[in-house]
Amino acid sequence: MRQSTLRAIVSILLCATGAMILHACGDNAVTQPANEAPETELQASSPRPEDGGFAVDFGFSGTDTDGRVDFFEWRLLEKGLQEQPWARTDDRELTLSFPDDPSDAGFEGAGAERTFQVRAVDDRGLADPTAAALDFTALTLSPEIFISQPLVPALSCVQSGRVASFRWTATDADSKSGGPAFTRYILLPASQPNGNCLTRSIFEANNPFLALATNDPHWSDWLPYHEDADSCDPSRSVTLPSLDVGDKFLFAVQARDIDGATSRSFRWLEQVVHFQVSGSVLPVLVVDESAFGQQAFVGLNGLKFYDISRGQALVFSWTADAASYLGLIESYRYGWDLLDPDDPNDANWVVDWGDWSSAPTQSFDEGMHSFVVQTRDNSGTVTRATYELSVVDF
Repeated sequence: MRQSTLRAIVSILLCATGAMILHACGDNAVTQPANEAPETELQASSPRPEDGGFAVDFGFSGTDTDGRVDFFEWRLLEKGLQEQPWARTDDRELTLSFPDDPSDAGFEGAGAERTFQVRAVDDRGLADPTAAALDFTALTLSPEIFISQPLVPALSCVQSGRVASFRWTATDADSKSGGPAFTRYILLPASQPNGNCLTRSIFEANNPFLALATNDPHWSDWLPYHEDADSCDPSRSVTLPSLDVGDKFLFAVQARDIDGATSRSFRWLEQVVHFQVSGSVLPVLVVDESAFGQQAFVGLNGLKFYDISRGQALVFSWTADAASYLGLIESYRYGWDLLDPDDPNDANWVVDWGDWSSAPTQSFDEGMHSFVVQTRDNSGTVTRATYELSVVDF
């Protein structure tokens, strides 16, 4: 066989082999997207007595956006003992039993603290880099906590107003109230070296909270979770002081039960939010009137024109929202036939700023009229809706 022919055959074989390992030999090659890691969820029962000790039931599940979860790996960590290797399981439930420990007796101490960790592994062998975990003793499981505002998916910064508000809920499986005794929060400046927002993947590869000291001075004081014993609202909130436009921060929350066990998960958009202060976010105002339907307004220039008949009953109602950018709606005001809606002292404002959600029924027999309603968030940003109305004979 001629040498040039042999070289051609070898080249073809190498190219075919390269294609099998996703290496391109030509302009039309397709590169396989990077494998996304699976995510893991964990639940556990309260410790229950068992002969000579106690037992805890663990249940876990996993999701994988670009494949499937193949199996799980788990391990148990105990203070003072060497870190254990991961053990494989194909099940989604696991019960662990433990002998009595003298320090577990009574309620003067939390007893020996243990941590159960579990992680999903996908069909390509990639494990969840942020394993789900629970701290527990014979007396207590660690509480869980989740940020409930914002509820927006984000792979990078959440945009906020100059005043950012957060709300969180927490649970404690073995407390009488169902919730922890205390929660706290922390605010840390955060951005990439080039000043850009962090991304979720960069955060998860180097989660700063996993190594953050519990006594870091940036943590707030521990705040009673149930501010009002008579309240039915199982949540806590905080509004941060005014921040500078353009700055970027990480906000995180933590819970602690009556025995001192603390939550230890710091997951993206669950216990941690990365946000950037923006000067361009505005509340969304939604106005409803039966004849005109429902209209959404953002900013100051929302204007609608309608013809109305003599004596037509006009009934306006409205709601507004600022949660998408970590804001809170503070108040509303409305008026008829304003001379200047930018003048806060215009005599035709019917009411001052307040918790108004509708206007009394109004009608006109002739002429041109206007209705204006405004909403204001806790950064002082205003959205306005204006209706220009012309009485006509139909």
